[in-house]
Amino acid sequence: MTDVPHTGAPTSTLRLTAAQRGVWFAQRLDPADPAYNIAEYADIRGAVEPELLRRAVGHTAAEMEALRTTFGERDGVPFQRVQEGTSISVPLVDLSGEEDPQAEALRRMRLCLAEPADVSAGPLVRVTLYRLSPSHHLFHQQVHHLALDGYAAALALSRIAEVYTALVLTPDVLPELRPAGSLAALIEEEDAYLASEQGSKDETFWAGHLVGALPPQAPAPSGGSKKYGTESVRRVYGPAETARLKAAAKRAGTGWPTFVMAALALCLHREKGLGEVVLGLPVTGRRTPAARSTPAMLSSILPMRLAVSPADRVADLARRASAEARSVLRHQRRPAEALRHQLGLTGTTTALTGPSVNILAFDDALRFGPHPATLHNLSIGPVEDLAVAVHASFGDGGMHVDLLGNAARYGQQDLVGPHERLCRVLDAFVADPDRTVGAVSPVDEDEQRRVLGLGAAQPSGSEVQEPPPLTEQFARQARTTPHLTAVVCDGVTLTFEELGHRVDSLAAVLASRGARPGTRVAVGLPRSTDLVVAMLAVMRTGAAYLPLDPSYPADRLAFMIEDSRPVALVATASSAETVDPRGAVPCVDPATAPAVAAGEPAGSEPGPQDAAYVIYTSGSTGRP
Repeated sequence: MTDVPHTGAPTSTLRLTAAQRGVWFAQRLDPADPAYNIAEYADIRGAVEPELLRRAVGHTAAEMEALRTTFGERDGVPFQRVQEGTSISVPLVDLSGEEDPQAEALRRMRLCLAEPADVSAGPLVRVTLYRLSPSHHLFHQQVHHLALDGYAAALALSRIAEVYTALVLTPDVLPELRPAGSLAALIEEEDAYLASEQGSKDETFWAGHLVGALPPQAPAPSGGSKKYGTESVRRVYGPAETARLKAAAKRAGTGWPTFVMAALALCLHREKGLGEVVLGLPVTGRRTPAARSTPAMLSSILPMRLAVSPADRVADLARRASAEARSVLRHQRRPAEALRHQLGLTGTTTALTGPSVNILAFDDALRFGPHPATLHNLSIGPVEDLAVAVHASFGDGGMHVDLLGNAARYGQQDLVGPHERLCRVLDAFVADPDRTVGAVSPVDEDEQRRVLGLGAAQPSGSEVQEPPPLTEQFARQARTTPHLTAVVCDGVTLTFEELGHRVDSLAAVLASRGARPGTRVAVGLPRSTDLVVAMLAVMRTGAAYLPLDPSYPADRLAFMIEDSRPVALVATASSAETVDPRGAVPCVDPATAPAVAAGEPAGSEPGPQDAAYVIYTSGSTGRP
């Protein structure tokens, strides 16, 4: 054990940064989840003196308050405290007798990564020196995300290497302490920012940027035993392939990271049919010298909106991604938790972004004394659904592209296909950045044949999985995101909860008028929030929906009503005079439907044989 030198009086409790609060509350939802452990290791090609390494770790912890923090809660409010005199163990594990020492070391690191941390009992940093041979060592560092983010963890490991190197040169002289910055000062700086003019500008930017920006929500994890961690697949790009990617991006007038973002956006566009995708852009949240020099947890993943059209050139899409990323980075100090609060998502599990793209481009070359070392990442933290991580080496000039998936949702085999499609799109971008987006196919010929074959008739006796009814899908969405905006029209906004209440009320009235499977309900409304309410309410009763366009000729409207014999007409007083001036059908105004209890049954569940929608032809060749 190495005692950390005292650097002053014990620090009083401090509040958490906004980024830390997000991690705190997420971890509290499942204290056994180890997803917030982040880890890396240095591969050292040479001898290491364990005692000097222990002194280097202790010295670095004395400089960096975040390595000595513990966390707690008082009256429901989380806090952090910097501990003095903390001891950090640096065990030496000799694996030189193992058949495959490196594989055994990595196995042990992954086991450590799977252990949940007790954030109330420090230290939250764990380090181990693995000896593979007298001239080959791995130095493993793991820390909880509450204490450090990836940027800060790299600062810590680099400083340990720097102090160790100094001790190797002069073992009897401890380097001068170089305090890395105060957590209290960092928190004061965050408070000042939030109250500043720039903080107000960033809030205004995000208020506009977030309108309609939530991505489609990923399915909830399947039932059964809880599975933690991430699954991943990787493709290694050698120096030559990486150089071609960089050259193609340069020809397109942008940087190579935005080629990766654009490739992921195209995959989502083609898979989900979206005209706009919302990616997650990891940001450090560091825009000041103090933030850049103070190891802490400040990072966030912010939403990045990207419009995608088949007519776009690849180069145009990449440049648009670059411009959007720059825009987000200019406003990155607004933490993700503040954005969640703006959207009414605090305390919910609703995702703020779609899959994220984490570009890990840094100098991975270190020195431990006279010996070279390379830095390798083991975990970047939790993956909500899917994430792309690109590790670009400044050493050999190569990179590798990983697709990560939440293990509760995906097995490794589930990721192989999406990862191949992403890499296939990236290769197409490199081959010709001037081609159109519509000309780039994420699937190869074999997969195209398989997909086309899915449209063939099912063999007799095969079981087909039917999707849930639209009304059930809407009810599920309303339960998941009750306070999110569902409908916006002519200055009127309804949340999912408000829309659900109005649908329930109108459906109850229609059911009392006889709406049920096998009947029809006419709807004579202009485009409005009321029209959305009416469509969903009719479906809720099980009746068939009959649209009556108020702009149709009066005789055509009269024929449609007489021929279809609806049990009710949903219309306002003014639109009813237009679509049914004789008052042949009982009229219900959606704005005046009395409130009912949420979820109250209305009508009966329709069967596959029941009509859902009634539409009339134009009548140009005879009776409609």
